[in-house]
Amino acid sequence: IKQNSDDINTLIDHYQEDIRIDRSRIAVVGISMGAMSTFYSLTQNQLIKVAVPILGSPDFVGLEKFALQADSVNKILSHDEKLAIRHMAEIDPCLYLIENETRPMLIINGEKDDWVPANFAKDFYEKVKSRYDKNNTEIEFNLADESHYFSNDMRDHTIKWLNKNL
Repeated sequence: IKQNSDDINTLIDHYQEDIRIDRSRIAVVGISMGAMSTFYSLTQNQLIKVAVPILGSPDFVGLEKFALQADSVNKILSHDEKLAIRHMAEIDPCLYLIENETRPMLIINGEKDDWVPANFAKDFYEKVKSRYDKNNTEIEFNLADESHYFSNDMRDHTIKWLNKNL
C-alpha cells in the first residue's frame, strides 16, 4: 500500500510538467487493494483533488483483524499476526482522514462483500459526513448490491461522479 502511494506520487510529480495535464483535476481511483492505496494516498499528497476508493477500507487495522479472525471467533493471534497488525497500524490512514480530510470522495462498497465488508467504509463515512456537509464538499457512500466485484453499474456511477466533481 505504501509503495503504491509512492508510485502514485511519482506519477503525479512526473506529469506535473506535462502541458496536457490539468493539475487542478487530479483524481485517484482504486479497486480493492487499490482502494486502500487511494485512502492512504490522500494522507500523502495534497495535489489529489478527488478520490474514489471502490471495495476497500480506510480502517486497515480493523480489516486486518477481521481477516485474521474470519476463520475463528476465539482465535488467538500468532506473533506474526500481531506484527502484521502493528505494521498496518503504522500506515493506517483512518484516524488522519477522520480528523482532516475534506476533499470530494465517492466511496463504493459491496453489500455482499465478504472480503472487505462495507461496514468499515460506512463507519468512516458516517464519521466524516457532517464535516463534509459543513464544508459543502461532496462525499457519497454507495452501497452496491454486489460482492467483491466491480460491476458495470459501479463503473458508470464512478464516471458520472468524476465528471461532476472534477
